[in-house]
Amino acid sequence: MPYRLPRTALVVSDDDDIRPRLESACASARFSVTITCRADEMKKLLAEELPQLLLLDWAVAGHDGVALTRELRCESKTARLPIVMTSPRAFPEDAIAALEAGADDYVVRPFSENEFLARINAVVRRCAPELSDQEVTFGPVTIRPSLGAVQVVVRNAIQKCAVAPTEFRLLHFLMTHPEVVHSRTQLRDRIWPREACVLERTVDVQVRRLRDALAVVGLRSMIETVRFGGYRLTLARLE
Repeated sequence: MPYRLPRTALVVSDDDDIRPRLESACASARFSVTITCRADEMKKLLAEELPQLLLLDWAVAGHDGVALTRELRCESKTARLPIVMTSPRAFPEDAIAALEAGADDYVVRPFSENEFLARINAVVRRCAPELSDQEVTFGPVTIRPSLGAVQVVVRNAIQKCAVAPTEFRLLHFLMTHPEVVHSRTQLRDRIWPREACVLERTVDVQVRRLRDALAVVGLRSMIETVRFGGYRLTLARLE
């Protein structure tokens, strides 16, 4: 079976008519959906577990969606959270306000489900590429999420690299965010988004196992430990 990261979405809307459509679109995009109609509950849910996508209404139970978006962008945990705002307001200045506040897209209602599905998939590809099924190549390594396969080119020959599901997800995330230092907390929150009691030490163990798998094909040094920072996938240390 392919080793995909779980896709989770939080829908925040107090509109009884629009919520089922948002949920249906998310389900079509293979997201597991959590729904709330209150801004305070949204904040509580985000503090407990960060989803891969936030669908936020222009107004939620008296709260301004633009202000909520700006507030989320000012917090380190939600600064990079993909946010799609939905609204019945088709005025250009409203879309500009939402985008300038930090929304990744602004979708005017009513909308077709196919269009909305295309938009949220585009946001995911841009903001959270590790959730995509697209093939990813970095240096000599190619990863195919749809097959759960890792291939490595060594001396012009293709070799398979055997990795377990968790290491696959870890490698996929690092390959879609290469040459960037990720803290243990960041990796824990992205690789184990729905699992409780995952310690930062667990991240170290999984990185070691991934390094061992890459060592078989001579690529152990691709994963660099950055002191006081975390880990980085890099080509700088390859011979």
